[in-house]
Amino acid sequence: MPAFSYTRNIELGVFSQRFDPVWLFVWSFSAMVAVAIDAYIFLSIYCKVFKIDDYRPLVLPLGILIFCAGIMIKDLSTLFFVIIPVFREYAGIIYFGLPLY
Repeated sequence: MPAFSYTRNIELGVFSQRFDPVWLFVWSFSAMVAVAIDAYIFLSIYCKVFKIDDYRPLVLPLGILIFCAGIMIKDLSTLFFVIIPVFREYAGIIYFGLPLY
């Protein structure tokens, strides 16, 4: 993980020079909280758009989709040079075509 290797170079002083496990815990925890908040916001908007009263049956399928999307990308270069350009090319069909349907 290149971002984790960057955190190894952080020097805050003699005492706190090697707090790598602390940084890794804070970084992982904040990433999990961000994903949970984003999933809740997405599910809330989805349920309001499609007038679904109970969101609980949709939590597991959304979690499976997030998990599959997370393991689908091999590395960041694949994300930047393959997936994002394809998404930019064809996302307009979904964004503008779906409301017209």
